Amino acid sequence: MHISELTFDNLTDEIIDRVLFEGIEDTGENADCIIVLGSIKASLYRVPIAVKAYNDMRASKILLSGGIVNGVDKGHADDMRDKAIALGVKAEDIIIENKSQNTVENMLCSMLELQRAFWLNRIEKVLLVTTTYHMRRSLQLLSISFLTI
Repeated sequence: MHISELTFDNLTDEIIDRVLFEGIEDTGENADCIIVLGSIKASLYRVPIAVKAYNDMRASKILLSGGIVNGVDKGHADDMRDKAIALGVKAEDIIIENKSQNTVENMLCSMLELQRAFWLNRIEKVLLVTTTYHMRRSLQLLSISFLTI
């Protein structure tokens, strides 16, 4: 079945799962950097996953992405940094992107920080940490960031 053939009547949980999650499994490969996208609860759920990958030596740096949203006192990246350090990540291995306020800005602003830390042309792979339902959109935005003409 093609996406264009979907209707409310023939949309099943299986089809929804395939569209959202198929092909986005963790391959277990190492990367140049781990990128963690911020959210209100990212310190609780996403940072521990990123720290595990860091401790497993899958990447030597973690980029934490997210600014102040909805007028809170502390940005998502700053909150995640505190949690990562509490979990044992060395401060010098953390890259902070704290200007973004949504997913599109997460990707755009993270590209600037990756350029400053690594030079984009030297990056082969990144590990992206976000929620499963957010992964497909985030990967698409990340791939758009690397398109060339």
